[in-house]
Amino acid sequence: MQRVIHSGVLSTEVRHLGTALAKKVFQGIYEYLVNEKVTFTFETLIESIHRADEGFLLHSKDHSFQTKELVLATGMSGSKWLKPQMESLGIVPSETRLDLGLRIEMKESQLHSILQETFETKLTYLGDTYTATTYCMNPQGRIVRKHQHGLVMPDGQNVRERETPSKNLNFTLFVPRYFLSYEEAQEYARSVIGEIN
Repeated sequence: MQRVIHSGVLSTEVRHLGTALAKKVFQGIYEYLVNEKVTFTFETLIESIHRADEGFLLHSKDHSFQTKELVLATGMSGSKWLKPQMESLGIVPSETRLDLGLRIEMKESQLHSILQETFETKLTYLGDTYTATTYCMNPQGRIVRKHQHGLVMPDGQNVRERETPSKNLNFTLFVPRYFLSYEEAQEYARSVIGEIN
């Protein structure tokens, strides 16, 4: 039986900012929105969300907010809070996706023929039972340590975040897995990363 392996380059538009430039971009967005009469409220813990006749009511300890439209972006740290809020609104969450993989550092010259046309190239590999994809490619960057949730993980710097460019590049190669709950996904991630630590 002959085994067929599929691989390819994913075509997508990417603007790779890096940490330092991202701060400037976000500051610029904030200043533009403030001048356009957008009201920001920081360090306000929203305790509950309820449907209203026209939109939603958000309640904090000291204030209530009303809005016609609502966008929630809690990130990983707010997902435990988000689950009961979604249930109270009648929104059923889908499976939780966990992208777990390796961060690889290699000689940049090994991918020069591809990277000379793009800053970041997305590559995909289709195996028999999985799909692996590259993510967050950092030309002329190095791998650094990232401390998160009491664990040490690799993260990538790019050329804009280093005083002297590296002759290497780094990227993540991940395989997505799906779990029935956020807690199950995080427990699996902690067990794998914890064993590596």
